[in-house]
Amino acid sequence: MAAQFNFQPITRGDTLLATGFTLKTTDPVAVVDLTGASIKVAFKKNEVLIEKIIGSGVTVADPTTGYFVLDDFEFDYFGKYDYDIQITFVNGDIATMVEGYIEVKKDVSRYINI
Repeated sequence: MAAQFNFQPITRGDTLLATGFTLKTTDPVAVVDLTGASIKVAFKKNEVLIEKIIGSGVTVADPTTGYFVLDDFEFDYFGKYDYDIQITFVNGDIATMVEGYIEVKKDVSRYINI
């Protein structure tokens, strides 16, 4: 079962600051070794799909402790995005480790020169 993590709401055009994750198993509690693994973070709202992978929006900071960072980025469209984090391990196993949502609020100043 995937862990649940919901981001705090942000405003469209604002930067979602880098967010670090440490992946752990639940039984027994142990870190998930990410050495050689692929990581995909996907945000989806209707037809809008945003994918981040290692080297393009995801940075593995310490693979042996299960620590990686979803790098800074911005949302171009407002609304509620569901997301998940999927890991493909070296042995070919695939696991959805985290899921949740983020609410991107409509901004007032989008087309105003300020």
